[in-house]
Amino acid sequence: MAHCPNGFLDDVDEAAGFTTDVGRGVALSFVAYIIGSLSEEATSAVGRSARRIGLPSDVAISLLEWAEIQFDEVRERVATTGGLRRPKEQDLSAALDLARIPKTLGTDSASDGAIAAFGALAEERRSAPAEAAVLIAAATSTDFERILLRLRDRPEIFSSIDRQRNEAELRWAVSLPLSLLGFVLAWRLLDAEWIAVVALAASLVIAAMLWRQGGERERLANTAIVDALRLNMVNAPAVERFERALQIVIGREAG
Repeated sequence: MAHCPNGFLDDVDEAAGFTTDVGRGVALSFVAYIIGSLSEEATSAVGRSARRIGLPSDVAISLLEWAEIQFDEVRERVATTGGLRRPKEQDLSAALDLARIPKTLGTDSASDGAIAAFGALAEERRSAPAEAAVLIAAATSTDFERILLRLRDRPEIFSSIDRQRNEAELRWAVSLPLSLLGFVLAWRLLDAEWIAVVALAASLVIAAMLWRQGGERERLANTAIVDALRLNMVNAPAVERFERALQIVIGREAG
């Protein structure tokens, strides 16, 4: 009987310790949720920027080559439509303005970055595409969201691209909170500080791996979009705007 009080108190103490750990876990989970929510906004913004100006070189080169072909085809189509003359450089410049395809810095930072990137890429390849081709490629790279929506009538392609993009965003979103949560758990639950440091390093490595995997998923999605453009499975809004504007510019002079 003498053991009962002590046993009861031990049980109470153990229960208190358990509830403390549970409360600590709930608090940490809530903190991780808050961090994850904030991280999602941040990584979504990073993801949008990456989709606009962060194309890998192989995808960017493929897009620039496609834009050069589109530029030549648009120029030829306009020249043979309704007896219109072959467009001149000033016509192309006016059409770009009318189509709102940015040519100068200071209008939109993402478009500016894309223009600079494609311009530098054209220089490195020692090719001399028309200015319009560089601008069409830049405008198209900032318009992948609308192009993806146009692929809805091809569900097998759309679902594959959408899945890759969602997986990229998921990895970007969880990388930061996962690393912070791993460090906090190690710091709170382990006595040795060096173990917490090792845990933080491991968490950062895992976060970097997740971020890299997200970038690879994004590259695969962007490659699929560019491939769909090259195979004429979908039309790019920038090319359509440019062609309509070019017809208007030349038609005005003809009239």
